[in-house]
Amino acid sequence: MSIQIEKEIKTMLSQNDFNRLQSFFSLNSIEPIKQVNIYFDTLDQQLKKKKAAFRLRLFDNTSEWTIKQTQSELTAIEITKENDQRLDENIKLSKDILGSEISAFFEKEAIDIDQLEKTIQLTTLRWNIEVDDGLLALDQSTYYDQVDYELELETSNLVEGQIYLDKLLKQLDIPFQKADKKIARASKHAQNR
Repeated sequence: MSIQIEKEIKTMLSQNDFNRLQSFFSLNSIEPIKQVNIYFDTLDQQLKKKKAAFRLRLFDNTSEWTIKQTQSELTAIEITKENDQRLDENIKLSKDILGSEISAFFEKEAIDIDQLEKTIQLTTLRWNIEVDDGLLALDQSTYYDQVDYELELETSNLVEGQIYLDKLLKQLDIPFQKADKKIARASKHAQNR
């Protein structure tokens, strides 16, 4: 189980810009990490009202539970519990399955885990690139009939990270386009369908 302050900078990309970044970082022959992200909330959106998101992320052979609560535009508290196996996406939520820190979050926020329901599911293909200023993630996400592309930089220093990202985008003549969180983009798309 890990608890951390996540610091990330994201920009939306066109498909053309996404392809250029794949070529720039020589990723065309590298297999991406496939993630299936299943988000949960209560019917009255208690998590959303508290600027939080809760998901089960499924990989090929493992999975992880994550709760994120926004602290500022670029930072969030993130609690993650890794599982050494891929959980069934229809698993019944319980304190034992979620672990003590995630369960404590729900207790502190007075959210009954029995009231949580699946809200959004999206699949992301991710290419990770280690850089001096952190970890770049080049993402292609699919939800419903929508495909979008983003570049995100997880960094320990937001100022230096922004300088690095601006320099990279300028070098490739890619405009910075503020990116909402994936769950927000998928939710907005679902409402407009």
